[in-house]
Amino acid sequence: MLDWLAFLATGKVSPENGGTAIQAGVRKCLVIVNPVSGTKKGMEMFNELKADVLDRSNMTADVVVTTHSAHATEYIAQLDAATLDSYYAIVCVGGDGILYEVLTGIHQRADKDHVLQTARIAILPAGTGNGLAKSLTDQKYEACDVKSVGHLLAKGYESQGKLMRLQVKQSDGTVQERTSFLSLTWGVISDIDLDSEVFRWMGAARFDVYGLYRTLNMKTYSCKLMYCERFSPPRVLPDINLDVNTNGGDWKEFVVDKFISVIVLVVPWISMSTKLTNCLPLDSNYLKLIVIKRYLSKWRQIRSMLAFDSISSVERNRDTVVIDCDAFRILPKGVPNTYMNVDGEKIHYGDIQGQIVRNAINYCA
Repeated sequence: MLDWLAFLATGKVSPENGGTAIQAGVRKCLVIVNPVSGTKKGMEMFNELKADVLDRSNMTADVVVTTHSAHATEYIAQLDAATLDSYYAIVCVGGDGILYEVLTGIHQRADKDHVLQTARIAILPAGTGNGLAKSLTDQKYEACDVKSVGHLLAKGYESQGKLMRLQVKQSDGTVQERTSFLSLTWGVISDIDLDSEVFRWMGAARFDVYGLYRTLNMKTYSCKLMYCERFSPPRVLPDINLDVNTNGGDWKEFVVDKFISVIVLVVPWISMSTKLTNCLPLDSNYLKLIVIKRYLSKWRQIRSMLAFDSISSVERNRDTVVIDCDAFRILPKGVPNTYMNVDGEKIHYGDIQGQIVRNAINYCA
């Protein structure tokens, strides 16, 4: 805290807890607020950030309040390059969905590679999930709230993180590319996330309530799963219609019958209350692939789902397979009776493959 006060007075900081300190002058942020995210406190949280941090630390802000779905995507995609370059940071006020829109907008730009290399991203946790915000603050041993995010923003730290490049096969045979900063989920975890949207008014409790219901009414799924273990990646992902070994890499394969969820993690936390692994630093050079197998009894199902709130419970669970990987391919079997979910957003159900992209994004953390 003393370092923060010194920063506010002098604009100088000392590095701590990793990351790189950035010298301060007058700094302008682009703030994008989703006012209806989560419990609809986005504007309230931004006003708190402005009063407690921005106004006291030589920072100004251009504020965009979203009015419809994909508003942030549209705004970032069309913003002129000079203006975007002038911002010290892009501050996303909302849940994981607002950052998803911002990244989608960046990827629609002709200068997307330059923006990803130079832009700094901060996220104020105003949603119900907030998995990325929790992962960023947790690595600094900070609480996931306005005060802590403002603290990290004002101190000027920058940490590089990885992304996950995805290719999703569509119904007409074309391939859609996506980028993930949080996770890919399929099965019960995805169903809980998306089906509980009608209970957004409950805040984060919606996951617990609907999670109990889905645990008592569990479905199972099957797929063919291929992956490259850590340190054995292909040069580039092969065409999703071709053999996985087309572009090299040490691919392994197994068929998974009657599982309840497949998860690929980019960061350790998938929500404010759910940390699925202790072994996935933001700057790690691998993804975490988790297959949760069919449970043998309702009691074990309930115990295991409730244990998701405890640190690394998934990795200790005998009903899971955990793999550190660089790339993967998932080929679902049977008719679609569930969702596939990337960073909290529903995607087309079908064949999907992904690969890590190292040091691909800069966070204010």
